[in-house]
Amino acid sequence: MRIGIDARLWAEPRSGIGRYTSALTDHLLRLAPEERWVLYVDRPPGPALAGAEVRCLPWPQRLVWSLWHAPRDLRRRPVDVFHGVTGFELPGRGPWALVTTVHDLVPFRFRILSPPGIAGPCAGLLGGALRRAHRVIAVSEATRTEVLARYRLPPGRVVVVPEAAAAHFAPPSAPALAAVRARYGPDPSLRPVRGLSRAEEEPGGPAPTPSRALPPPRRVGARPSS
Repeated sequence: MRIGIDARLWAEPRSGIGRYTSALTDHLLRLAPEERWVLYVDRPPGPALAGAEVRCLPWPQRLVWSLWHAPRDLRRRPVDVFHGVTGFELPGRGPWALVTTVHDLVPFRFRILSPPGIAGPCAGLLGGALRRAHRVIAVSEATRTEVLARYRLPPGRVVVVPEAAAAHFAPPSAPALAAVRARYGPDPSLRPVRGLSRAEEEPGGPAPTPSRALPPPRRVGARPSS
């Protein structure tokens, strides 16, 4: 099977979707090396991943690339499945199945938090992309619920595939913790913030009380006492 992935943001690891794209392609290639993977980029050199074909389709405008330039190439060199990773940037229908990932609906609920130039295209194109997609991936149950409520898609078409932390986010080993403590030592002026007691964790228990290690709250704009 030939599976295409929109990998234009692969080289932008500081982008959330860029990190998602990088981790997704890396793991899919290792999980299913027998498939034929095609990674689409808009500038060279593209991902250097063993077992993947890179198709570079240079074009400066993202939306024109998604809606016109990439579909032209897909008609000449079709794939069986094309996976869009931004939700709203998805080619038109063709002799290929379409999959898209929706991370959140922030452009609708908190437009001011969206990157410049994204909220408008997302609002205008997401609905059509979701209706074209044979499968919609939501990264959480909350996102799936919002997508179904807003666009009234068949529930079976929207599936949840949670995002996982990368391997390097694993907890530090005991020797590593010991080395840090030996080098820096604990600060005797600091006390751990007390968490909830067992009674406070029980349903109907007393309200949590703030830790005595925390300074008392003060009015915004007030000067700290000397």
